[in-house]
Parts: sequence; C-alpha cells; structure tokens
Amino acid sequence: MVEKTDTHKSLIIKMKNEIEKLDASTNKFILLKDFIVNNEISKAKFTKLFPNDRGIYALWLIQDLDTQLNLDVQFKGPRNKENIYISSNYSKIEKPFKYQCLYIGKTTNFKNRISMHLMLGTKDWYSGKTATNSILKRNTQCQFRAGFEHILKNSKCSDNRELMINSVGLSFVPKESFEDRFFLENLAIGYYKPWFNLDSER
Repeated sequence: MVEKTDTHKSLIIKMKNEIEKLDASTNKFILLKDFIVNNEISKAKFTKLFPNDRGIYALWLIQDLDTQLNLDVQFKGPRNKENIYISSNYSKIEKPFKYQCLYIGKTTNFKNRISMHLMLGTKDWYSGKTATNSILKRNTQCQFRAGFEHILKNSKCSDNRELMINSVGLSFVPKESFEDRFFLENLAIGYYKPWFNLDSER
C-alpha cells in the first residue's frame, strides 16, 4: 500500500511539473504577433515556431488592454435549454498567476488549431449578429476568439484582431502521447483556471 501511495505522489508531481511548463510568467511564451508572417492580418500566415505539432497549449493575456473589459457572461444551463441561463463573472475566478490564462487546449496540429481559434479572416465578429451577454461562437472551434471578442464588447478599437495579436501570448508543451495530452489538458485547466474554458453545464 505504501508503494502505491508513493507511486501516486510521484505521478502527481511529474504531471504538475509538466503543466507548469505552460506558465507564461516563468517560461518562454510567444506573442501572437510574432507567430504571424504577413503584415495584412486578414491574410496572415503562421510560422513554424515549434518543432513538434502535437501537445498542449495555453493562451495568456500578457499586455493590459486599454479598455474596460466586459467580464459578465451567461451560459446555457443544463440540457442546453435556451430559457435556462447561468450567470457568471470572470472576475470571480481566482487569478493564481502573474498573467491571466485565457484558454487551454490540446492538439495534433498546432498551427491549424491556432488558426481555427483566431479566425483572423473575420474582422467584425458581431456583423449581422445580435450581441448578448452570452458568448457568440461562430463555430465549434473558435472558443478563444469568441471569448476574446466578448470581453472586448466595450472596446472602441476599430479592429479587435490587432488588440488580440499584440496582447496575447502563447505557450506550448510538446506531447506525442494521446493519453498524456488528454489528461494534462484537464489538469492544466483546473490548475490555471482559464476564462474561456468555462462553458455550459450539461
């Protein structure tokens, strides 16, 4: 029994050490703007900055945004019923680290995943849509951009994409194993408490 307990403690320490490599305050991060190689943001292409495409990643708010953030948010409640909402406020989520973690994910193709998150070809996020206190997701793969546009609803900036690529940093930990990516992503979400991973209850 003692041997199993020690083994378990060793595993927890090992996993914690792995996810701490994502911490932008103590490890290398890359601003999104340095990940882009085209000056025209709508036609931006991404550099191959990481030697391994498979792994877990984190997106961080590195620079303060010169605007009042909209931190109130509503999520659909159990069974996804439209008339049941859960209200929250991002400020209630403890910020345990120097930078605010915005999103954590896992991927088998890093550049493609980030491209889908950012949707840089779309300038006006709410064009033709009604802005509510729920996060507007244009598809199932743009959680980060949708969350970022939500907190910038009060922004007077003509192009929120510029704010995004200049204020958000990205960290990445390569992981070949599907099992490692799966469990480390879930552990990292609980550890860093990223705003945009918060979602509806089922």
